[in-house]
Amino acid sequence: MNNQHSSDILSIDTYNIRIGYGFLHELSDYVITLSPVHEKYVLITDENLFRVYGNTIVNSFKKNAIELLCYAVSPGECSKSREEKSNIEDFMLANKCHIDTIIVAFGGGVVGDLAGFIASTYMRGIDYIQIPTSFLSMIDSSIGAKTSINVGKYGKNLLGSFYRPKAVLIDTQLLETLSARDLCNGMAEAIKIALIIDKHLFTFIEANINQILEKNTEIMKKLIYECIKLKANIVIQDEKETSGLRSILNFGHSIGHGIEILSNGKLLHGECVSIGMLLEAELSRDKGFLINSNAVISRLNNILKSFRLPTTVPSHMSFEDIIEKMSVDKKNRNGKKQLVILTNIGSVRASPRYTTAIDDQDLINLLDTNVALVADAMNMNGATVNVPGSKSISNRVLPLCALGAGECRVHGLLYSVDTQTMLICLRQLGIHYHWDDNEVVVIHGVSGKLNPADTLTLYLNNSGTCSRFLTTLCTILPAKTEIILTGDDRLKERPIKDLVDALVQNENSIDYLNEHGCLPIKITSNGGIKGGEIRMNGDVSSQYITSLLLISPFALTPMVLKLNQAKQIVSKPYIDMTINLMKTQFGIPIDDSEMFSYTIPNSGPYKNPPKIQIEGDASSASYFLGIAAVHPGLTVTVANIGSNSLQGDSRFCRILEMMGCHVTQTETTTTLTGPKQLQAITEEIDMNTMTDTFMTLACVAVFARGLTQIRNISNQRLKECNRIEAIVAELRKCGIKASETDTGLDIEGNNNEDIEKSALIHSYDDHRIAMSFSIVASRGRRLRINDKRCVDKTYPEFWLHLNKVFGLKVISPSLIFYETVENIKSK
Repeated sequence: MNNQHSSDILSIDTYNIRIGYGFLHELSDYVITLSPVHEKYVLITDENLFRVYGNTIVNSFKKNAIELLCYAVSPGECSKSREEKSNIEDFMLANKCHIDTIIVAFGGGVVGDLAGFIASTYMRGIDYIQIPTSFLSMIDSSIGAKTSINVGKYGKNLLGSFYRPKAVLIDTQLLETLSARDLCNGMAEAIKIALIIDKHLFTFIEANINQILEKNTEIMKKLIYECIKLKANIVIQDEKETSGLRSILNFGHSIGHGIEILSNGKLLHGECVSIGMLLEAELSRDKGFLINSNAVISRLNNILKSFRLPTTVPSHMSFEDIIEKMSVDKKNRNGKKQLVILTNIGSVRASPRYTTAIDDQDLINLLDTNVALVADAMNMNGATVNVPGSKSISNRVLPLCALGAGECRVHGLLYSVDTQTMLICLRQLGIHYHWDDNEVVVIHGVSGKLNPADTLTLYLNNSGTCSRFLTTLCTILPAKTEIILTGDDRLKERPIKDLVDALVQNENSIDYLNEHGCLPIKITSNGGIKGGEIRMNGDVSSQYITSLLLISPFALTPMVLKLNQAKQIVSKPYIDMTINLMKTQFGIPIDDSEMFSYTIPNSGPYKNPPKIQIEGDASSASYFLGIAAVHPGLTVTVANIGSNSLQGDSRFCRILEMMGCHVTQTETTTTLTGPKQLQAITEEIDMNTMTDTFMTLACVAVFARGLTQIRNISNQRLKECNRIEAIVAELRKCGIKASETDTGLDIEGNNNEDIEKSALIHSYDDHRIAMSFSIVASRGRRLRINDKRCVDKTYPEFWLHLNKVFGLKVISPSLIFYETVENIKSK
């Protein structure tokens, strides 16, 4: 193999790893140089690979008059079996292969593991060469001398050996025919290696997502080299897992292998490891070992989704089955499951022996999607909580910084699904950003000059802010750029017609691809938004107005945005928030002196401040205030929301004060103590300016004396779910009298009685429903809340914080009976 085909060599003790491009035609020349005394060569590959590359390899050996025996197995894990191993050994014996035979393993992890195991046992060991063909096998299974086969229903890699190859040859040209799914499958292992060993490699992957997906030759070569170098260093130190160091490479695999067995081949190895990594990172957080856990998990979630990797357990798999499959794991000791614990990006817990014993109860609490709250030992002495950054401010600041001039350091950014979605989409649109010590995200503004691919699909999950804000943003992309905006099923039901109508009237090209008035839509940019006078209704969503405001400085002519005075403006504080940010932080002199009218100069890019601090999320704070309100004498302080907040929901505490709570505020903090008896407010409560907290109030009202009447929240029927209908339905399950009205709902309080009924509260995939019902569940031991992970949309650490702040036990409902029995035994 001449120098033009081989540019990088890594050594692992007795063998070399060569990384090159396009050397299959000269494969036999290199093999002869490597092993000149061998008489026979056996190519082990799979049927698909042999169909594509078989002739090239065979002809390479023919030109040197070398006998090459070929054996092709069926593609997939089914071939990594005792039966197939026996078949190949019989084939070799029948063809008089002796000790001087060398095996050439040409394939992915299945072929490499199988061929290596055969080489280790055939005539007590013969030579073999690894030529990995998948990205996953290039950076993982071909490196480290592990060989193995699976054992049917019992599990993966249960029989095998440590057996070094003669060499590993990596031809990056093979990646050119790799499918996008197989590339991303391998990226799961690359992300894992970076996550546990090298924070700089993790940042490199984050910064080059698009180039990796496009299989940029130089980027892929560097990525492969760095991954192999990191793994090789681990293998050299602990080849046979005697010190425990090598076990860190199993991060994500303990849970991932359980999922992989249960998937019956429907999920690829890397896809299962992806789910396992996120869950094991959450376990590391819950056990108190993960530093800056919110940012770390957010970045991990972000990067996995960028490579289209799954992050949640398939709904048909039960946590009981996953835990059972985890029981057959080589790392387990003394009946305990041993897992690798992440401590930060680039590091894991080293003691004891690089794995930590984890009880099944911890795994049940992690994997069960239902949750219950037990208030046996609440902290009544006063507690303090710092809630995550405001979602509303975060998802405004991100596009503002992206479109601005210069660099901006964003402190206190919310780490959640919604902000991850915005960051992923901005990166796809050509925005660069990086993380500083997992605490600050640094946005590199492009002065409005976005440069995405000519055609692009942005997947928005169920993020209303992303769908509205990015719709208008895409109108200022370079001319003829085509962008499709889509999301999950619920997002496709949420309206966007008024915003699209306003943009189309402003001479923008937008087409509905399915249901008229909803996503998905295709935007074909004209190269800019026209500007001038735009009229808009404000009775459906304030996000429509914010969307236009955010892009208005880039209009071809000054924009005058006029709201229809005949219709009520919903959630006006959110419009005020946008204007305040644009004026005070980003240097745009908006004229809002006239009621229902905003004049914005086409002054070009925003002037990015050097740094910006995101205040705490007022809606998230409401749940902690609500729990304190329904527990007499319980005090809580929210340390990062006070009287100077930009958010309309920050005034929610004043409603609780009217119900009898004791409230004190500074500019930056809010403290509340629950009264002996909550009193319903006798008048109707207009919550138009704080709509996101109406669900919190509804759940607090359960324990009040009298009828609570919540009004002017009709737009909440068009959110993540029909929130009014959902709240009424779930309160009725708890035995509470609740009913819908035209613009809101009524709740008849139970006069401070605990909830005795047993019920499963449905979350409707709505974070605010789940978090609001934590208030009711804190006084209802037999209540269970389903889909606990829906809170990741805005508050991934919510359940953990309930435990830390109030001492509430957050537990799988399946463990409550177990704990009751154990308590009886102890007494």
